This record gives sequence, structure tokens and C-alpha cells, in this order.
Amino acid sequence: MRDNRYTCIELYKHKKWKNNNSFKNTIKELKNVFGENIGQAFFSIMRGSKFIAPHKDNDSKINYIRYHYSIIVHENENGYLKVKNKKHYWKTNEYFYFDPKEIHSVFKPKTYKRVLLIVDVLMH
Repeated sequence: MRDNRYTCIELYKHKKWKNNNSFKNTIKELKNVFGENIGQAFFSIMRGSKFIAPHKDNDSKINYIRYHYSIIVHENENGYLKVKNKKHYWKTNEYFYFDPKEIHSVFKPKTYKRVLLIVDVLMH
């Protein structure tokens, strides 16, 4: 069943850039900032309230951190990403990163639209 409250727009996955014509400037900046160290990159768009149950990424062959950059977050939004026992609140034009192999979950109780740029940054 498709959840219309959550949409992803892929920019980079499986070593290929996607949506090149629509997001030229974003892709250019991703290349400038992260170079060849990108595992995946996408826009994460949530409309409405949303809960993503605690989980962790299990790809133990790849060492990376996940970068969340908040593009649109309503000032009254109080949603967060919880990693282990720490809550990371999204605020417009702010970022944080975490190890996605740790248990993490999403809690977004309000109905405001939230847009993030999420990048998996490869660690060597």
C-alpha cells in the first residue's frame, strides 16, 4: 500500500545521478561538497503526521554516515529523528548526521510539510 504522506525524489543511487535536468544546481553542490563520497542522495518529503518505527540499516559492507539537511520545516513543527535515545529536531537550514546502523525512528506529529535533503556519505 502506498503512503501518500511520504515521497522520495532520488538524486543519486546505485552510482548514477537521477533527475539531472530538474535539480542541476543541487546536484552540482552535492558534487562540490561530497565529491565521490556519496552512497545515495534524495529529497525526503513528508506531508502530514508520520511515524517510522525503530529500525537500523543492515548493510555492514559499507561504512557511511547519514546527513539530514532541513530545507523546509514549519516553525511550529516538533518532529524529530530519534537515534538510540537522542532526539534530533529538524529546523530549517540546519543539519545533523548520524550512523544509520544504529537504531533510529521518525516521529512527526504535526501535519506541516517537511522537506529534507538526505545524503549517505561514504567514510573511507
